[in-house]
Amino acid sequence: MRKLYKEQKNTLYKLAKETGVSYSTLYNYINGRTQIDSMPFWLVVAIANVEKIDAGVLYEKMIDYNTLKFA
Repeated sequence: MRKLYKEQKNTLYKLAKETGVSYSTLYNYINGRTQIDSMPFWLVVAIANVEKIDAGVLYEKMIDYNTLKFA
């Protein structure tokens, strides 16, 4: 399963469906085509709500995970 952060609980498909963002947009964040730090705040909050995690914590986890993955 492709992930935005290490402890992601839901599938990318579910995140896309629940947030109203296309699967391909989320996939671009996962693969580094679009930088996580350019993700709109409302999207971080929407994903955090689906994942049941604080938005600030989620954002830090996504940055850390992507830094390790693409280093």
